[in-house]
Amino acid sequence: MAREQYKCTMCGRPAEEVHHTVPRSRGGKNEPGNLVVLCRECHEMLHRKR
Repeated sequence: MAREQYKCTMCGRPAEEVHHTVPRSRGGKNEPGNLVVLCRECHEMLHRKR
């Protein structure tokens, strides 16, 4: 989260959660290249799209 200055990468609001670009259930890793920081609203929006 510090890498993104604790701001949501989608909207710029304060970040509260970490999202796996490739879900862990599909082999995604807990590595910086697979993680983005998001606010709760943007994180929920991404999961609703799936």
